Amino acid sequence: MAAARYWRLVAVRPWGMGALSISEVALYSSSGRADLSATLTSRIAPLSGSIAALQDGFAAAVVSWSAAQVASPGWALVWDFGSAVDILYTGIGSGANQSSYPCDLRIESSPDGRAWAVLGEASGLVYPGPYTLGSVDDLRQHVLAMDFNGPAITDTYGHAVTVFGGAHIEGIGPLLDGTPYLALSGGDDYLEVTNSPDLDLGNEYEIGFDLFIAGAAGEVLGAIWHHGYYDTNTLNWTSPGLSIRVLPGYIRFYFWVQSNPTDQFLDAPYTADVPQRWRMVRSGGNGWVFRDGVQMASRSGLGTLPAPTRPLQIGRWTFSSGIPTLNARVDNLYADSGVRIARSGALRVMPVQGSGAQVLAASPVPAFSAGAPAAAAIARDMEFGGTGRIWGTTKIKGATNLPTRSRVVLLRQRDKLVARETWSDAVTGTFAFEGIDVSHQWLVLAEDQAGNYRPVAANRLEAQP
Repeated sequence: MAAARYWRLVAVRPWGMGALSISEVALYSSSGRADLSATLTSRIAPLSGSIAALQDGFAAAVVSWSAAQVASPGWALVWDFGSAVDILYTGIGSGANQSSYPCDLRIESSPDGRAWAVLGEASGLVYPGPYTLGSVDDLRQHVLAMDFNGPAITDTYGHAVTVFGGAHIEGIGPLLDGTPYLALSGGDDYLEVTNSPDLDLGNEYEIGFDLFIAGAAGEVLGAIWHHGYYDTNTLNWTSPGLSIRVLPGYIRFYFWVQSNPTDQFLDAPYTADVPQRWRMVRSGGNGWVFRDGVQMASRSGLGTLPAPTRPLQIGRWTFSSGIPTLNARVDNLYADSGVRIARSGALRVMPVQGSGAQVLAASPVPAFSAGAPAAAAIARDMEFGGTGRIWGTTKIKGATNLPTRSRVVLLRQRDKLVARETWSDAVTGTFAFEGIDVSHQWLVLAEDQAGNYRPVAANRLEAQP
């Protein structure tokens, strides 16, 4: 990430949706804690405690804000370092209870204190215990996401995508989540994503995708991610780049590729005719490869990548002799980069079964329920308030349908305006929206807190007293 003089934390939301109480905020560079010499201010003065207590080196004295203050668009903690610094990760000190510890936060930077760039976000932070400095390791920026569910092949985050050859969306024989996918076959089916600064993933990134390789005879050759300084005709890399290449019987994850013997990669075998979920994670000089949630390989001492200048290519194009083919299906391709994706997050367990933050419930209760056994309180807001209630349960779809904690958003069906937002319970997966207008239909969107699955939705719900 680029160094900047000003840094700030914004959109901090407590677990209990009440007052925010924290005892320390620490920002770290590659050399250790960096904020102790910076000037820290709060855009909104706290109800109690001194801002100085947040950078005194002790998670002991609590500084508190009301729920209304935290919800205000103006709430932020701002650091002025005097000169540009590069912040990698942060730590948040707790108070006496989890209900006032931050649930969500976002980190931003600015060269002048006026124009701000979002560098990372974290959701569902773990409460570290009373008066403890908790480490926020999973700050990330979502860069690219392609689920291939729409009528056209697009990127969720707006990068221009050009389709070549016969690459197309198909729904026959879906992969892991029962939705359409990108179908590639032959030697000229590929996507090209226009290069942009945010596609420079640097040395902190995660790339994930679902992949099905057909077991047809012949050579299998192609790429799921091919990006860097290179000659697309000969695959000669004039300077290091990043590539995920499909080869006969295995996938080669190049963290740093130029030419033998300097290439730095990990190999992992795939199973033909079986959909598998893959993740490539890099944090600093360390890299890991996961298949279906299981770590397959790791290595250290990875070289530093320069910023790419060529387009990102996905699929199979003519860059070698012969007549190779790539009969593959690709789904749920994404890339995240981050201030510090995770010093420990590379070892996160990714559930093998399931495809999204599936919203289910034990029979006979439906996944999302409109109405309630008891009347709901009348909401105060004039736009969406009423006497209705909508509730449900979020679970990971699979053999056991385990409850999972998810961010759940309530939108008005007709115009998709956000009316409410909450988190489902970490143990039971239950959530509820109270005081909802009964005259409208509603759409509920559930998003997995770890980002391992795509969001799922239930639409045209009616809240009833």
